[in-house]
Amino acid sequence: MTHLNEAKLISLEKPIRFLLRVPWCGKTDIITDASLEAVRELVTALRNNVQLLGQGWVFRVGVAVHQGVVQEILSAIHKGQTRTIRSMLDAGWRLESAQALYIFLSNLGKPLVPDSIQALVLQNDDNIPVDVVATDVLGLIQQELPEKHLQLITILLNLLDTVIKFSPADELRGNTLPISMLPLFFNIQSQHMQEWRRIVTIFVELIRKAGERLEGAACIRENVRLNVNALTVTLNQIVEEYTQIRGNRVMRRYLAPIGKYKIKCYNM
Repeated sequence: MTHLNEAKLISLEKPIRFLLRVPWCGKTDIITDASLEAVRELVTALRNNVQLLGQGWVFRVGVAVHQGVVQEILSAIHKGQTRTIRSMLDAGWRLESAQALYIFLSNLGKPLVPDSIQALVLQNDDNIPVDVVATDVLGLIQQELPEKHLQLITILLNLLDTVIKFSPADELRGNTLPISMLPLFFNIQSQHMQEWRRIVTIFVELIRKAGERLEGAACIRENVRLNVNALTVTLNQIVEEYTQIRGNRVMRRYLAPIGKYKIKCYNM
C-alpha cells in the first residue's frame, strides 16, 4: 500500500473549493437523468420528421389527438422509458408525442429560463439591440444553469430552430411558433403585452444563436462532469487508504513486536 499522509488530502482542497464556486455546481436540476434521455429521444425523432410534417403539428395545445396515447407517452417521459417512446414514435404517434412533451414541460412548475435571466428579456429597454440581449441571455444560461437544465434548454431551442427553418414562409413571418412557446420559457404577465413583439424578436434570436453558443457549453460541462467524477473516485480511494493506514497504526500499538517475547520450552 502506498504511504499516505495528511498533505495529500489537503492538496485536494483547492480543486474542490473551485468546483464549489462554479455557479451551476450544487444547484438542483429541474429534470432527472432518465427524463432528460427520454426527452432527447423524443426531440431527435421530431427533428428528423419536421420537414415532412411542418410547423402546424408541433406543440399545438387542444388539437385533436389520442389522449390515451398522450398520457402513455407522458408517463414514459416521467419514467425515462426511452424504449417505450421509441416504439410509440415508430408507430406514428408523433403528434401525440409532441403534445406529451408540451404537457411535460408545462408541468415543470417554472419557466425554462430562470427569473433572474429572463428579466433581461422582459425589461423594457429599447436602447439595447436585440442581438445583444440574446447573446447576454445565452451567456447567463451557459453560466448559471445546472448541467441537465442546460442540456434540456439546448435540446428544445435546437428543436425550435429546426422547426422554424422548415416552416412555410407565411407562418414564419407570423412567428406563430415562438409566440406559442413563450409561456414555457418566460413568465409573461399582462404588463409585458405591450412589448410582446420585441420579446418575441429576442426569443427568435435566442433560438437562432443557441446552436452555436450552448452546444459547445454542454460539451464543456460534460468534460467537467467527467473530471469531477474522476476526482470523486480518487478522493474516495485516498480517504479509504488513509483510513486503513490509520487503523493499522492503532492496531500496531496493541500488538507486541515480533521477537520481543520468547516462549520458553521446558523439557519434561
